[in-house]
Amino acid sequence: MACHLSAQRDVHGLHPVTGHNQPEAISGKCHFICLPSTMRRHKVGDLLQRTATAQAFTAHRQSQSAGNRHSAKVLKRCQCATSNLRRVSSLVGLNLALMHGMASAQTIELSAADFLAPQVPAVEALLRKAGFEPAITLVPAARSLLMLQRGEVDAEFFRQPGAVASFREQVHLVGPLSCSTNYAFVHRDSRWVINTAEDLRDLRVGILNGNQLATDLLDKQGIQHDKLISRENMFLMLERGRLDIVIEPERSGLTSLQQTGLSKTLERRGPALTNLPNYLVLRKHVEQWGPRLDRAAAQALRSGQWHQWIEEINERLGIPKHVGLGCLPKPDAELPDKQPTAP
Repeated sequence: MACHLSAQRDVHGLHPVTGHNQPEAISGKCHFICLPSTMRRHKVGDLLQRTATAQAFTAHRQSQSAGNRHSAKVLKRCQCATSNLRRVSSLVGLNLALMHGMASAQTIELSAADFLAPQVPAVEALLRKAGFEPAITLVPAARSLLMLQRGEVDAEFFRQPGAVASFREQVHLVGPLSCSTNYAFVHRDSRWVINTAEDLRDLRVGILNGNQLATDLLDKQGIQHDKLISRENMFLMLERGRLDIVIEPERSGLTSLQQTGLSKTLERRGPALTNLPNYLVLRKHVEQWGPRLDRAAAQALRSGQWHQWIEEINERLGIPKHVGLGCLPKPDAELPDKQPTAP
């Protein structure tokens, strides 16, 4: 994995996206985007670098007029989850669909948990449809929430309302746009039957540190568990028999099994242990943006566009298409036709 500087002037003196002459090099803070080294000559890698360059150019132009505005931060942290971007960044319209409006778009700074990296293109597309240019920083989940609480970013995705209860009056919820579905993951040869959290009693249970929903669920039932700091190591412990059960969000769990090749020996089992809606959380110091985001989210959900984006991402990740959508309202096209009322 390598972080490539992408906010430099083109060697021919042309803007890398528009192709027009640019009289001076881009200044200010540079953008970094994390790409696998094998992508340096790949079309997708080139597309991502051009996207990041355009975002850096927009941030520079806005910083000239705003003065105190931070330069946009695009995927500054190289996490293993970022490698998923190779497969999801080729989605039609998720990277460059609204590039023509970037020069006049307002920058919105967001944080997100690093394991949400695959969903970044869908969030970016939604925000651009609302007239914003997103600047997203991926960090560990606990750090992302802290950045939101301290006002270091304008918004964060995705959170369920309970996670922001202590400062609920300071935020505006947009959505829901995702679902917190925690499942039990087990060895395929195991005999465990998991229908409720009560079935986890007396088993060796592991969860990832920062999975607050799983923590609350297990604490409520008085079930002892180990907190791990590495998702990969957690699943390796399960595969080697050092844990009986792992409780993990459906998307990150299935994606991790695909990436590590452990899907041959480990599986998701039973119904969802948690299934709660998640929102994009907007700080109220920019709550004037709330109605625009609400309209864009509602339109994307009603039309089915949001569902389509997520399904395409899931398909490229090799996981079931419906993951992350189960608690969301169905698009208008999928609702049953209303029966005509009698006169």
